[in-house]
Amino acid sequence: MYSTQLFLGVPLTAEKAEALDKINPSLRALLIKDHDACLTEVIWNDNKFLGKFAGKFMDLQELELLKNNVYSLIKKLLPSVDVSEGEIVLVAIPKDE
Repeated sequence: MYSTQLFLGVPLTAEKAEALDKINPSLRALLIKDHDACLTEVIWNDNKFLGKFAGKFMDLQELELLKNNVYSLIKKLLPSVDVSEGEIVLVAIPKDE
């Protein structure tokens, strides 16, 4: 059984995916895990995203804080790649319970 959860993240373009492959594996393991405090890689509708699950409900203030957190982690992970806050998207993704 699954339910839909909000996910806040950036689409992984070829450029971002290539940059991810080149980073230090220790840093990647530290920041990308299937854990609430870290970034998560998700594939949905044949698109790959890097970001965080936001649960089923979130108010606007919490969403803004999460967006800032996701952006900060992605900039630390991919400092050489041009990532703007405007690239961060909010999608509803089915997730196993």
